[in-house]
Amino acid sequence: MLELDVSIRVAVTTSMASYIIAGFIGSVTFARHNSLDIPALLKFSVGAGPAALAGSFALQIGSDNVLRYCSYGLITMSACFALRQV
Repeated sequence: MLELDVSIRVAVTTSMASYIIAGFIGSVTFARHNSLDIPALLKFSVGAGPAALAGSFALQIGSDNVLRYCSYGLITMSACFALRQV
């Protein structure tokens, strides 16, 4: 397994920053072609906003191992959900 000398906090925050930039660029591009569903965007934002806030608090108070295993669990559940849809 490839181990980088990066803390879980730095990895998560860097990843989230890249999602924000990519999401903004994608949203602008889709909006310019009238293929952005604004009501759906607002619904997702209402759910994602509080979850992101809770996650940022968890990053501040959680230990590295707890955060790492929570991430592993979420990744595993996401993969299982995706495989179930196939």
